[in-house]
Amino acid sequence: MSLATRVRGYFTPREQAADADGLDQFLHGGPVATCKQACGRGRTVIVGRIRSITVQPHSSAPSFEAEVSDGTASIRLVWLGRRTLAGVVPGGIIRARGFVNTAQSIPTIFNPSYELCAKQGHDSGE
Repeated sequence: MSLATRVRGYFTPREQAADADGLDQFLHGGPVATCKQACGRGRTVIVGRIRSITVQPHSSAPSFEAEVSDGTASIRLVWLGRRTLAGVVPGGIIRARGFVNTAQSIPTIFNPSYELCAKQGHDSGE
């Protein structure tokens, strides 16, 4: 076993637990699939924590990407034609709806509809 594999195995369970922490309160409002369940299906709804944001440089076609994890797996959300989305930040919790595309290395939902979720006890800004 390589050093990289051992290090990844050491940190991954903690990251998965952190991603899943506190998501139960956002699972209301209809059926929600885990990211792992959504990997082989068509239209789906997921809830997860935003792990990272990627914005394409100005020299290429605009797109805004967010990697979302719920502790079971990760899904990439891609908004084509956008360079920013207000409120979509690493660490935030998002509910996304769309068709899962599994042709790429990580399951991807293009141009999903989404809702930003506020933790209970926190002001949602409305």
